[in-house]
Amino acid sequence: MVSLRYHLVSLGAALLALAAGVVLGAGPLSTRINDVVNAAPSASGTTDPALVKKRLAYDDAYAAATANKIVARTLPGTRVVLVVAPGTPVRMVTDQLAILGRSGAKVTAQVTLTTAWTDPTQTTVLAGITSQLAPPETVVDSSGSSAYGQASAALGAALLTRQPGAAPAASEPAAALLAGLTQGGFLSTSGTPEVRANVAVLLTPKTSKVTAVAALLPLGPALDAASAGAVVSGPTGSADSVAVLAAIRRDAAAKAAVSTVDDADVITGRVAVVLALAQQLAGRQGHYGSGSGAVSPVPVIG
Repeated sequence: MVSLRYHLVSLGAALLALAAGVVLGAGPLSTRINDVVNAAPSASGTTDPALVKKRLAYDDAYAAATANKIVARTLPGTRVVLVVAPGTPVRMVTDQLAILGRSGAKVTAQVTLTTAWTDPTQTTVLAGITSQLAPPETVVDSSGSSAYGQASAALGAALLTRQPGAAPAASEPAAALLAGLTQGGFLSTSGTPEVRANVAVLLTPKTSKVTAVAALLPLGPALDAASAGAVVSGPTGSADSVAVLAAIRRDAAAKAAVSTVDDADVITGRVAVVLALAQQLAGRQGHYGSGSGAVSPVPVIG
């Protein structure tokens, strides 16, 4: 006889999916469910994780099979820039790019920050480049008055625009800033960063050094302020560790501005990123996933 614990865990996962307004499978909950159910006794009185893992694999496969239809035409023609923090898994980046493409969005550029951006010994150099080459439309509020706040605001102004419709022509200062940061070893770019995007996605690792978290924390709000909206995402566990995403959820101002998704390493999380971008474009925000501070697994559809 299957244990009561197994039934309760399965029921809880189903209710979370229904609360999101669409059945997306148990992807973001797989690790936790697996940990619990592995300890549940089977009919023989021994642990039998194989059946549970098979069921979880089925649920994730179902989510993957339905994801394309869920995100289709969610972001038609929306220009998205992908900013990647140091230490972010490569697979998470490539998978997020793929599902953004299926949503109808156009990814204008991928901007990959290096460890120099978060290196305390390089702060003076970073501040010097951004203060000299910041685009004139750069807006730094009181919360972003630090060197990292100023650098984040300048980067946001170079990559993004709040103007709807056709992309405005890239300014010479924006191009000069990106060139300066590239030559200084703070980032690399691919795609067409000179085409300013409407919205931004900041991809982050599960954990970071405390100094790196402090360096990256201003980036999410800065990208949001320069655009129609920003989503910060991280792998499963990033809401419950020393991480950028967890820091944003603890910061009242940052939490009120950006949306977050704490399980972008699984299909349900990547779908949530797309839906959260659509919410940002509609003037709303929220926090999604399975970790601390999440309001639901994914944004409610409709």
